[in-house]
Amino acid sequence: MHIPQLGDVFPASVMNQIRNYPLALLILALSAAAQASPDWVYATHANISIPEGSPLIHMPSLEDETLHEFVGQVELAGKVQVGWYRWIAEDSIEIEMELIFVPAAEQHTKLPVVQHPLEPPTLPKLISLDIPNGDESAMLTRLFGEKLAADILKKRLNRSVEGIITFNTYQTRVECDRRFFRATPVSFTPTAKPKVLGSLPQLGC
Repeated sequence: MHIPQLGDVFPASVMNQIRNYPLALLILALSAAAQASPDWVYATHANISIPEGSPLIHMPSLEDETLHEFVGQVELAGKVQVGWYRWIAEDSIEIEMELIFVPAAEQHTKLPVVQHPLEPPTLPKLISLDIPNGDESAMLTRLFGEKLAADILKKRLNRSVEGIITFNTYQTRVECDRRFFRATPVSFTPTAKPKVLGSLPQLGC
């Protein structure tokens, strides 16, 4: 006795559509997940490469799958930049200071590389500097000297200075579908006089 099959009722073209329907649903679901969470594609299976002989130790985050922290002191040559930006809060306009370190081109090889297989190569061209204990005055004094630091805070000046910086922590994470880099400086030795900085690169989303 012949038991009717779907192929007896629907032509081959329709049957192919039926067979591919579960696959289409899966692709649609993955696409929706990626759009709902731009960081999704970077969340797992990242390739981590630490330079040979580097003192940095990898400390993965248990709370944020896109965050990778490296602990240990590393010294880099480059440029520190300080500037001010405005952002709109709930009922006011806030003005905040941003500190950035721009590594010299040959210095990138001293830093770890974290990259997802689907992510284009991303070098840390801009590294945000954390301010220990939120003490902006102490940090700016260390970087620019006491007099200029006071002027930067009072007049909200944009300045840059070249030198040698030492980090004790270095982080990279993904936010808004972009990779960001942060570090905590412990010392800085200027190698040139500070200069006027026209504008600060935008680091936000």
